[in-house]
Amino acid sequence: MQNRLTAGATASYGVSRVETLIALLLGVLLLMFPAASLVALFAAESPQAGARAVMDLLEAARAEAALRRVPVGICGLAREQTAAASTLTRCTAAATPWRDGGLVMFIDGNLNGWRDDGEMVLRTVRLAGVSVDSPQPAIVFRPSATLAHPTALALAVESNGQTRLLCVGLDGFVRLAHPSVGCLR
Repeated sequence: MQNRLTAGATASYGVSRVETLIALLLGVLLLMFPAASLVALFAAESPQAGARAVMDLLEAARAEAALRRVPVGICGLAREQTAAASTLTRCTAAATPWRDGGLVMFIDGNLNGWRDDGEMVLRTVRLAGVSVDSPQPAIVFRPSATLAHPTALALAVESNGQTRLLCVGLDGFVRLAHPSVGCLR
């Protein structure tokens, strides 16, 4: 039987160094493309994160109003209050926007938009870096889960230097909008 190898040639099994380096280079290049798009995705989502957190609280207040069959309000947390002191939790003044990122969800038994003594706090939320400009000192949902205001509301939520609008319709539903589009009535 004759050997297939010619004189001076040796049999080589496995992968050469050059093949390994090429495979590593291709793997690194493939990993770079998804990483760049993920970074862009996270950068685009971060301004919306604050607006989505406020939106979640508004939707929770609407659901609580319907489930408990009582009016439920949301207002800005007064600056000197802490989230743990629920018996002392107060809303900010009427002219003060909700700038500290603290929001209070409470049962508003008399529909006045203020947390009075004896009205139970359902939740307090601290949102770092989020500012909410509301045309009302508080947002109140009726037991029917509708908005207890004569007109729909547009809340400007600023987070990371960008603003998003939260549109609250008279039916109580909340949607997120870009400021250039606005809230369609």
